[in-house]
Amino acid sequence: NCVDYYRDFYESERTPSQHIVDVTQSVQYPVMYYLLSRDRSYIDAVYSGMAKLDALHGQVGGRWNGDEYLSGLSPTQGSELCSVTEFVYSLVKNLEALGDPAFADRIETLVFNSVPGTCTGDWWAHQYDQQANQVLVSVDKRTWHGNNDQSNIFGFTPNYPCCLSNMHSPFPNYIQHLWMATGDRGLVTMAYGPAVVKAKVADGREVTVRQETDYPFGDTVKLTVATASPVEFPLYLRIPAWADEANVTVAGATAIRPKAGTLVKLQRSWKDGDSVRIDFNPRVRTERRMNNAVSVVRGPLVFSLKIGQAFKKIDIKELRRATTKNPVGVVNWHIDPTTPWNYGLAIDSAKPECEIVRGPIGDLPFARKDEPVWLRGATDFSPWTGDVPITLKMKARLVPTWGMKGASAAPVPQSPVAVNTPVTTVELIPYGATRLRVSEFPLVAADK
Repeated sequence: NCVDYYRDFYESERTPSQHIVDVTQSVQYPVMYYLLSRDRSYIDAVYSGMAKLDALHGQVGGRWNGDEYLSGLSPTQGSELCSVTEFVYSLVKNLEALGDPAFADRIETLVFNSVPGTCTGDWWAHQYDQQANQVLVSVDKRTWHGNNDQSNIFGFTPNYPCCLSNMHSPFPNYIQHLWMATGDRGLVTMAYGPAVVKAKVADGREVTVRQETDYPFGDTVKLTVATASPVEFPLYLRIPAWADEANVTVAGATAIRPKAGTLVKLQRSWKDGDSVRIDFNPRVRTERRMNNAVSVVRGPLVFSLKIGQAFKKIDIKELRRATTKNPVGVVNWHIDPTTPWNYGLAIDSAKPECEIVRGPIGDLPFARKDEPVWLRGATDFSPWTGDVPITLKMKARLVPTWGMKGASAAPVPQSPVAVNTPVTTVELIPYGATRLRVSEFPLVAADK
């Protein structure tokens, strides 16, 4: 019943108005059926359907808008946390079946942006609905398509408790698919992160590969092979679609320039201690959004405006609240902005200029400085003393005519916007480290 319905859903020309979690779960259905039928039209339906959903409902961080039902392109409509987690799960199933690196690209975009962006830095609280332009977190009436007024706050079970059960799954799914076996008895690194894999290759020989990296905050990956004796097998590397200036160096030899969006095959006899270095060399780029707005991206990370945040504990009446004997860290947060947020970027969108500032990666890599966190062994919340691992500083101007519409930011003004406010420098930080944010910006003139 599901298979043909969702093939028709993805292939049809009609505008879908489906329950968002059903949609993200269904991304895997046609591919599963393809494995049984070998009818390629089912695979084609998924690719065309995802492109259609991106065009009609796509948001920064790789997700689709759906505050219960698919809800369009506006950066102030909501994306349900469960839709993100189920999207990740569907994509890893499609990745296993088809081996297309494009699925891995989408997985890492979701996991490093949309997942942490809808949770607090200590992971104790989550939102039901996240917004790309989220300048107030409160219990208020918003234009959701079926969710209640609590859906926007960070809490234990706001709106409905399903996301509490689902919020923990994406990172384990990501880690589980860092490495995969290949049909020619080799290994492929489909995703990146510090890890060690032990696997059997070639004629059953066991090897260990250590992956050392600060990814997604860092730009290099080092792979080191450990083997009892030389063994020949293919080692594949996924080169993300955005990495068009990547270099790969094998055992210190001359670097090769792989093609972005492909799997690079390294076939050789591997000796103990052989290493591979990948330099992704990501550039800062922009993506066009609704009303000709832009979002800022570098590597797999979306960057959002750093807004001053004032957290306040609130009490809400929760639906089917889960009970716990020791409710440490369980709280519901209202968050007010303490700094202006209505900026337009004064940049050349084709060649955006910025200063990159790096910092250490702490135990809570998506926590912001001074954000209240509940640390292990604590008896209360305390301000986080670390800060984000990477910041972009860009030129911008205030846009005085851009304000609030109800409890959300008004629609982004159509770019370019004419303003005569002074040029200033703003800080953009990883989307996943923000609770308040602007992720879709209007463009303003760089000079008067």
